[in-house]
Amino acid sequence: MKIPAISGREMCRILFRKGWEVSSRKGSHVGMKNPATGEKVTIPQHDPMSRKTTYTIMKATGLTEEDF
Repeated sequence: MKIPAISGREMCRILFRKGWEVSSRKGSHVGMKNPATGEKVTIPQHDPMSRKTTYTIMKATGLTEEDF
């Protein structure tokens, strides 16, 4: 699987479509929370995010290639 190079803003949009909500904003980072499970994740607003950061967020939130 090739990890896509996306911006933090795009990652937030994808998570929003999956039911996640914005819980906080601080500087160049956005905190998002899954209301169903209570899980939280922080998204840096870099353009583009590093592929390692994207991969880590994908694993933490359960995103797949098809979500992009």
